[in-house]
Amino acid sequence: MSILPWIFFSYVFDMISTNLSAGILITGNTKYLPVVTFAGAVVTTVACWMLIPLAGMDGAAVAILCGTAVMCLCMGYYSVRFYPVSYDWGRLSLLLGAGLAFAAWQDDLLLWLAGFGISGVLALLVKLLIVLLYLALGTLIFRSEAAAVVRIARKKLRPAGGSGSR
Repeated sequence: MSILPWIFFSYVFDMISTNLSAGILITGNTKYLPVVTFAGAVVTTVACWMLIPLAGMDGAAVAILCGTAVMCLCMGYYSVRFYPVSYDWGRLSLLLGAGLAFAAWQDDLLLWLAGFGISGVLALLVKLLIVLLYLALGTLIFRSEAAAVVRIARKKLRPAGGSGSR
């Protein structure tokens, strides 16, 4: 179980990398994709070689995180170089930091609740509440984008041929 947070966090970088790949794919500069992959593979290999003797499976999980982070950085470098896109790195960093803080807070809160004998369904409800708080914070950070999503959803869900009110 100790490796799961590292693996899940590596997927954050993998998802960011996937989104950043648009610039390389749109411009047809796909010759840089092997460079990105090779950089991640080298970092993962070297980190495994160094960390597995020290930390076992946890070391391997951290190595995977390091490799995906390097791939993400390389993908961002090449993608923005060929197809500049203006990302709001400040708000995205705030959302990432909040996610990390909520994850750390969840562990502390669940340990504290376990001291009172609270576990099972109630612990699951606490986790659900933390996820909902994170989603609310994300909606607050990205207010205008969330409002646009709501407008689009309303248009899609509105019955055809009328306003729906009588």
